Amino acid sequence: MRQTAESMSYYGLLQRNSQVRRIWFSQIVSELGDWFNLVALLSLVSQFSGKAQTMGLLLIIQMVPFVVLSPVAGYVADRFDRRKVMIFADLSRAVVVLGFLLINDPKWLWVLYVLAAVQFMLTSFFEPARSALISSVAAESDLVVANALSSTTWSVMFAMGTALGGFLIAWLPLKYAFLIDSASFVVSAICLAKVKVPSLLHLHKEKNELEPMLHIQPNEELPKETWFFPVLQLFRKTPGFLAIFLVKSGFAITSGVVWLLASFYGQKVFPLGRDGSLSLGIVYGTMGVGAILGSFWVKRVFTKKYSFGLLVFWLYLLRVSIFLFMGFSHHLVWVLMGCLIHMFTTSILWTISTTMIQKHTPNQMQGRIFALDNTLHTLSFTVMIEVTGFAVDKGILPNHVALASSLVAMGIAGIWFVFVCRPSVKSTHQTHVTNT
Repeated sequence: MRQTAESMSYYGLLQRNSQVRRIWFSQIVSELGDWFNLVALLSLVSQFSGKAQTMGLLLIIQMVPFVVLSPVAGYVADRFDRRKVMIFADLSRAVVVLGFLLINDPKWLWVLYVLAAVQFMLTSFFEPARSALISSVAAESDLVVANALSSTTWSVMFAMGTALGGFLIAWLPLKYAFLIDSASFVVSAICLAKVKVPSLLHLHKEKNELEPMLHIQPNEELPKETWFFPVLQLFRKTPGFLAIFLVKSGFAITSGVVWLLASFYGQKVFPLGRDGSLSLGIVYGTMGVGAILGSFWVKRVFTKKYSFGLLVFWLYLLRVSIFLFMGFSHHLVWVLMGCLIHMFTTSILWTISTTMIQKHTPNQMQGRIFALDNTLHTLSFTVMIEVTGFAVDKGILPNHVALASSLVAMGIAGIWFVFVCRPSVKSTHQTHVTNT
């Protein structure tokens, strides 16, 4: 049965579920500080070294821990109290972030990279636990709105944090951004300390079949002690579920290009404010607006019937326009249009993928599945950041990089159409993204 718009109220969910409400408060304060921190770090790196590849290296160092530690982090999220894992990560990050206050000379740039790596090592444990925790405290009928709320909150905090961070750093010392980020982790831990989570031993996921077109059989309650073998077995037996799982990795390939180009355009091509911090804040703030629009629109996906395969295909195809706007840009406004479309499509694809994974996998496996999801997504994102930074530093114009990336985006959409959409059209059953 499809959910009605009335049943998908953010306010209604927060009012009736105090556990989701506390996790939501934690997300608000933590992510607001994070985006202040990102703009501050990019500004600091820009002061010490203006190369695109150097800025890209910071983003890569932040992402690599997800690739290296996610297998362990996923197992930890399934084996131990997810709430306590998140609290430990929050308090540890609060201390690590204060270390950025000590960096005031280019010779200490390596310390910045080390601290950023440690911070995101801890984040790699936090994120799989949070994604799995939501399905532990929210009813299955509330997962769509819970994930849409999480996506909307991320978008709002992204828009507010980056925009305010850009304005703040343009006028005040960088240390304020790091102090705000540290304090936000402490507040987040306090909120999480009040969350009551059912024991994993008492969580029994209903054995619903996935959409018929995905050819996925009912879930099996597999023991958590078997490491990642049950996850790999699930992928091998159910290629339709694997398609859902790979949605994020598909758009991450082009996302890495967008993030680095957006940072380079904001700080080097169309700079505003000190070291381009103001224009960078505007670029990221525009991304946040796009993500907000996407997270609100995604609720329509679950109140109406849409073909899952075709929906993803059209969103992938729409991403081609991102690079056309950037490739032909002669003003910051064109770049902002590309950023808006980028985060609009990303928000929708992210929420769809997350919700369907939560709804159709055993709770005991979700930490590992989301950890592996983060690993592949981050790996795709990181590789393309490095490739893009290398290309720009070798003298290839950003416009040319963007136009070449439009062909990559078109190729991804084409691959999805051939391997997912065409089999769907031939099938007698049509997959729909609905709440069944």
